[in-house]
Amino acid sequence: MFLPTIPTYLKPPLYTAILALTMIITVPRKDIRRLIIYAIMFGALMDLIALTSGKLLGVYNYINFFPLGYWVVPFFSPISWAVFYIMYFYFLPKPKQLMYIYVASGIGFSTFFAELLFNSGIMVIHPKLFSETVDKFLYPLMVFLLWVPFSTWGFLKLTSHFEGQKQEKKVYKKKLMSLDFNPQPARKIEKDNRKVKLIKPKKL
Repeated sequence: MFLPTIPTYLKPPLYTAILALTMIITVPRKDIRRLIIYAIMFGALMDLIALTSGKLLGVYNYINFFPLGYWVVPFFSPISWAVFYIMYFYFLPKPKQLMYIYVASGIGFSTFFAELLFNSGIMVIHPKLFSETVDKFLYPLMVFLLWVPFSTWGFLKLTSHFEGQKQEKKVYKKKLMSLDFNPQPARKIEKDNRKVKLIKPKKL
């Protein structure tokens, strides 16, 4: 196979490049710019929290990523999760029934991706509960059961807040535009040009 023949430390950038190419093909540029801040918050930063927690708790951590990383964080891991969440938020459906299915699918895909990292020799699990095989599935599942729903909830809350502010600004601008600040022309006062005749008293 192709993947086992390349150095292990090059696999994270390869996976990231595949995700980025998929994003460029499926997501318009204007939506990428719109969603990038949310993807950084709920993708890259959450990934850093998950990696740090996994290392400190002695549960799991990345391996074989030097020189493309520092401490427990490969440089391409936060980038890949940011790219993933741009696509995730872009395709997020509005109907609640579909949203539940979509969130469950996001959890399943994320767990599968973590399993791929374990099997590729990029991450290592330190069994704490059961066997290595079970924990490789169980630990990522527990992480993503918290991560994906929280990210979805946070994204919906933030976007509704900011979109509400934009809508209020639009309404306010419309009200300002509807007001007439031009003073009305002064009404011309018609003068009575009629001549007043003085009647002189008659002499007795």
